[in-house]
Amino acid sequence: MTPTPPQTIGKYQIIREIARSNDIVYEAYDPAMNRRVAIKELNIPGGSSDPQRQERIRRFEREVKAAGSLAHHGIVTIYEVEEDAGRHYMAMEYLDGKTLRNEIDTTGLLPTQRALEITLAVLEALAFAHEHGVIHRDIKPENIQLLSSGRVKLTDFGIARLTFEPNITIDGQVFGTPSYMSPEQVVGKEIDARSDLFSVGSVLFEMLGGQKAFPGDSVVSISYAIMNSEPVMPASASSTVQEFLRHLLNKSVSQRYSNANAAADAVRAALLELKSGAVMAPPPVVAAAPALPAQAYSYGYNPPPQAPMQLPPGPIFIPPHRMPPMLKPETKLAIARVCGIAITLGLILGIIVVGVQSMLQVANRAAYGQVRSAAPPPREAVQGDAVKWSANAEQHAMMGNLAEAIRSVEAAIKIDPGQVGYFVQLGEYQRRLAELSVGAENQANLWINSAESYAQAVQMVMDDPARQDRYREQAASARYNAAVLLLRLRDRTGARTQLTHALALAPEGSQVRRLAEELLNSLS
Repeated sequence: MTPTPPQTIGKYQIIREIARSNDIVYEAYDPAMNRRVAIKELNIPGGSSDPQRQERIRRFEREVKAAGSLAHHGIVTIYEVEEDAGRHYMAMEYLDGKTLRNEIDTTGLLPTQRALEITLAVLEALAFAHEHGVIHRDIKPENIQLLSSGRVKLTDFGIARLTFEPNITIDGQVFGTPSYMSPEQVVGKEIDARSDLFSVGSVLFEMLGGQKAFPGDSVVSISYAIMNSEPVMPASASSTVQEFLRHLLNKSVSQRYSNANAAADAVRAALLELKSGAVMAPPPVVAAAPALPAQAYSYGYNPPPQAPMQLPPGPIFIPPHRMPPMLKPETKLAIARVCGIAITLGLILGIIVVGVQSMLQVANRAAYGQVRSAAPPPREAVQGDAVKWSANAEQHAMMGNLAEAIRSVEAAIKIDPGQVGYFVQLGEYQRRLAELSVGAENQANLWINSAESYAQAVQMVMDDPARQDRYREQAASARYNAAVLLLRLRDRTGARTQLTHALALAPEGSQVRRLAEELLNSLS
């Protein structure tokens, strides 16, 4: 049977329809250039009023201006826009592969590295778009195309905001896909590039968690979740990735990354950490999903892959040596609770005792003309107070309040500075807080503090070479991590200083010594 000849639109021969929503997308053939293209035709519903038609045409033209002005390997390329007998259409590159939505639906959860690589590609494309005054406003898995070559393309700028032109969205109008909107987008406020970053966070969350960050069965319930709920971070994500997600999904615009480049830098650091094996995230649990046919289309210019950026190794995390606990955890917790009650009662009794003592001192002063000085507390009482503060610190750490845990163990050290275990405990809490903190400068300072705590422990175990080497390696790795962060802050002098300290501490033949030597040599 002779196939029906394809219809045409302009000079393009339509092969098949491949998608339909607000617009219609066709696979087509360009005889002039002998290439496959994708044709996107404006679909105006029948019965639309003239003002509605004009608004749809303006938005279609806005998409052409948005995507057509962006020549980037991570953004779909627009060839031309035309009108044929009242049919408005644009011709763009034909992309093979499948959408990220197809990938999620067919494979379930994505491995962390794969999810981060896709996120990085999207952020790089967004950074280029934002720098050219284009805010996408509709970042979602359906608009992220995964090519068979491995490249990632950002598509569909149909509701993009052009910052260099007057806004055609009336204040209070809401455009976007509900599940991926930012809070400011939900309520129709003016948005900037950081709104796209919130949407990227929602997409990454879904790739890692297998479900939407803000689920709901209606626009109202989804919008409420976006405005009021905090999503539970995916269990498969490392602490670094979870912290990255929290920044992207922060409801306060000012608390997100300042731009897409800053977010991309954070993803690169997380990838370096993951590839170096510094932090081993638990393997993702792949959710069973019915196999769906992957649609072989997208919106192929595929430039040769560029060499990866050479950055210094990311922070290294050596699991701290934990001393055998003097008391079982449950015993410590019981002691802490009893101490809390005792302290409260002690405060009440103390007020009474102080009052009585004051009256007695006055009487003694009158009778004998002198005041007897109190004897210093026994050593056992001092040690007991320090143990209470240490147990209190452990309780705070178990609850995730590391800042309070640090203050408590510092109190223990102030009471009894001769216990090496307290300095090791302090160094560990400072290390953990550095891993979770935000801001390279703040993290660097915490790493330096951790190094100093472990260095103090080194001085206290001079008669135990094995323990001394463990603490030296912890101190050296903390110095190295501080140096990496200082380099990101372009403080080469500070980085050299930290690396020099690291080499003075690192045991011969250790991994941290090799890394510190390599990084220091690269700075000379």
